[in-house]
Amino acid sequence: MTQPDLRPIKKGKYVLHEEWGYLWTKDDITRVIIIPRGFVSDGASAPRILWTCTGITPDGLIRGAALAHDFLYKHGGVLPENSYQQLALYGWVNDNSVWTRKNADRLFCRIMKESGVGKIKRRLAYRAVRIFGWMFFKKKKKK
Repeated sequence: MTQPDLRPIKKGKYVLHEEWGYLWTKDDITRVIIIPRGFVSDGASAPRILWTCTGITPDGLIRGAALAHDFLYKHGGVLPENSYQQLALYGWVNDNSVWTRKNADRLFCRIMKESGVGKIKRRLAYRAVRIFGWMFFKKKKKK
């Protein structure tokens, strides 16, 4: 899996230098999330003490998963037009589904697995977002 080109802009903040997408198939439906160039992420925003204990860092293999997770959380599960699509018979179409926090967290785990993050680190990171993520997920209503 190609990791996103994230570049530090200030302490704990990274900007996406080039558009990045994550493509997957579930239940025979192929979907993609496209994150635009310029999106600012805080990476894997775990406290430094957890980095030491778990080996999870804000860059490395977890980078793509953290970026997609931040994008879903920032938009409260209601993604901008053209950023979440599914493949139909005649090409890509917008999917206006509203993401739950739980589904965003599951996608985070899936991307980590596909990126090669080990099982123990994945479980620790997933549990951390399940326990503390509610503080950062700003649920929005579909317009």
